[in-house]
Amino acid sequence: MEHNKIVIISWKHIDDLVLKKNYINAISEKYKILILDISKILNFNLSKKKIFIKNSNVEIRYLKSQDILKKVLYKIKPQAIILYMMEKYSLKTMKIYNLVKSTGYTMIKILDTTFITNKNYFKNKVMHNLFFSNIKYDYIIEVGSKKISHFYKSSKKIYSHHYDYESFLENKIQKLKNNKKYALFLDENLIFHPDLVLNKRKKLVSNINYKSELIKFFENYKKNFKLDLKIAAHPTTKIKHFGKFKLYKKKTLQLVKNAEIIFVHSSTSLSFPILYKKKIIFITTNEINRTIQKKQIYDRAKFFKREPINISDKFNLKKIQKNTINYSIKYNKFIDYFLKHPKSKQKKFGDTFFHMLNNKLN
Repeated sequence: MEHNKIVIISWKHIDDLVLKKNYINAISEKYKILILDISKILNFNLSKKKIFIKNSNVEIRYLKSQDILKKVLYKIKPQAIILYMMEKYSLKTMKIYNLVKSTGYTMIKILDTTFITNKNYFKNKVMHNLFFSNIKYDYIIEVGSKKISHFYKSSKKIYSHHYDYESFLENKIQKLKNNKKYALFLDENLIFHPDLVLNKRKKLVSNINYKSELIKFFENYKKNFKLDLKIAAHPTTKIKHFGKFKLYKKKTLQLVKNAEIIFVHSSTSLSFPILYKKKIIFITTNEINRTIQKKQIYDRAKFFKREPINISDKFNLKKIQKNTINYSIKYNKFIDYFLKHPKSKQKKFGDTFFHMLNNKLN
């Protein structure tokens, strides 16, 4: 089969997460992909490291100006363009959207989802519809029923699932036998996360306090519940903050699948404990509770009718047991809202995407 060309324009510097969010592995099975990194155009380039992809159907180019972007698009003449960015983030991002729109090529938007309360969901829906101009795409791919942005418009909606659900479908990992039982913490790199630099925000927590409180809590939990503790490192984590507790990189799916219980602040990796029906405990600290992160943690815990454990407080066995979340119908609701659109079918993203473009050509 002759490979067609799909262009993906990314406002963030290309890394594994950007590739995952744009379903690169799935789409590249039948299409040549050109990824255009425009982070330097938007002054968002935070890393000099360039990723190497072992895939002959995927090419990455790093662009420095809007004029170059326009020239590349007209030269490539792509079958479709996937625009990966928040269009209304700034005047610069709106200019990029308008530039791409002016080319006349087919535009596709993959609507990411993130946790949102019922109150904020309906508030956003009303606000977007009343006060914000529409942003129009030829195709919108919805991956959950509670999208947070309602200003995207398209007459052609395709229903699929979140990239974490894609990983879940592809997962061939077997449950380990005779393995020592363990609890797992989903690290979010709260101390050195690059988004803090991108958005010019102060650190959420101090290095020393956060590290010492986590280690103390994990040691007490291990002692009281007779469970070892492992750390699933955030992709951007470079420093080991967790003392003797072992940190693992790029193994979150495997670690979650074989864990007994999961500790989390408000990580997007919460998807995996939900999908694997694991016990969950939300945790916070005094420092975190003085930041915007507090609401995110408490809202997620409230969704499951529980409260977060403040690990700055004295270790409280009964409180931990009371606020441990067990599998319930809430897990299924979470999947419908944020991980797999109810109208989607149980098939991989690539099959849905190829069917969409084949119908466009016919």
